[in-house]
Amino acid sequence: MSGYDLVIAVEEAPHRSTGEQSWLARWLSEALGVRTGVVAWRDPVLEDDAPAMFVCYGAPEFQRGVVARRPDAVCFAPHQGEWLRLALRWLHHDETPAECPGEACIDRGLRALTEAVDSRFPSLARPLWPNGHSCAVLLTHDIDSVDRWSAGHVRHLARHAGERFRREGVKSVIRIPWAAARGMWDRQDVGGRLQRVVAIEREADARATYLFFSPETRYRRAWDGWYSPETTVGGRPLGALWDSLVSTGFEVGLHLSIGAHDDADAIAGEWRALRSSVEDLATCRSHYLKTKPGVTADALHAAGARVELNLVTNGFSRGTGLPFVLRDGAPALYRLPTVLSDAELQTHGAEPDVQERLWSRWQLVLDEAHQNRSAAAILLHPENPGADAMVERVVAWCRLRKAWMPTAMTLIEHWQARGTG
Repeated sequence: MSGYDLVIAVEEAPHRSTGEQSWLARWLSEALGVRTGVVAWRDPVLEDDAPAMFVCYGAPEFQRGVVARRPDAVCFAPHQGEWLRLALRWLHHDETPAECPGEACIDRGLRALTEAVDSRFPSLARPLWPNGHSCAVLLTHDIDSVDRWSAGHVRHLARHAGERFRREGVKSVIRIPWAAARGMWDRQDVGGRLQRVVAIEREADARATYLFFSPETRYRRAWDGWYSPETTVGGRPLGALWDSLVSTGFEVGLHLSIGAHDDADAIAGEWRALRSSVEDLATCRSHYLKTKPGVTADALHAAGARVELNLVTNGFSRGTGLPFVLRDGAPALYRLPTVLSDAELQTHGAEPDVQERLWSRWQLVLDEAHQNRSAAAILLHPENPGADAMVERVVAWCRLRKAWMPTAMTLIEHWQARGTG
């Protein structure tokens, strides 16, 4: 243990599993920016080696025993240290359903530990975010549609008429001529709104992650987007927009289709097809957040994905907004929880009172992320009415609080480097 800067001493090895003990040590190393180990307090290592400091949690009798043996120990009261158990229970078991708290209890615990380390051992102090930023806010955008009621949209409806008929009945047949007729007088400027969102972020020096469907279309279903790299947005092909985004520091990721999430070959095919246009492809989210245990994450990891965004809720899902390893390896696949989403904007997003209600909830979560120096990832669909207005609100909030606005992959690279640098 002499190779560690900090050791967390607990009453028992977490869940009595060496693997989980190592996993927690890795997560803390990346979060704290120092080499961290987790041991049971009875282990001989407490007497034989001398890391910089110990932090312990548990019953008062246990804490007094550790302090007596280690004068450099910083103790947590039982209620302050419970976040260690929550970190294992809610983060490590990604396939196990768990109740999701509405507040960032794990992030609060991490902040308490960070403050204890910084005050007792200033030489170990490491800022969580770069360049003096107070917290991290990630704007992620699913591009489900770029041009409604167009000829391409009508062809997509016709191609999947049978699938729609099984769910919608005769409505699916009527929908096709209705869409064709509506396209003559109601061409929604989805592409214009998309470009407006990009412009807002560029002006604010924010760098968002945009997730597009793959050029591989064979696995798409009726409720997937129909567009291709040749589809025009603002008078130029969508592929040119991808190049422009990447060249200016934005990230283009994969929006996995519904028909691919439970098929490893389909996932690999969609990943390869988009990577042929986006060389540094790293991030993925499934359409409708569809995942299959033992398939989706494993296939994404094998394909080369570094960030997975399929954990989404309005509030701090599983107690944190911070990333954690979903599949280990070289490189590892991280899951980045998304704590805010824009479902309310889908139909009535242009109405000011809808935006006000949504912002009142978002601000509470953002404020807690700021208080805990944590991260908050936001899911927004630029085609939704009001999406550009909500991006402006988020950007203004970030500017006022000096929040970092990176892409998902940029955050993960920074996070991982804290544990290995």
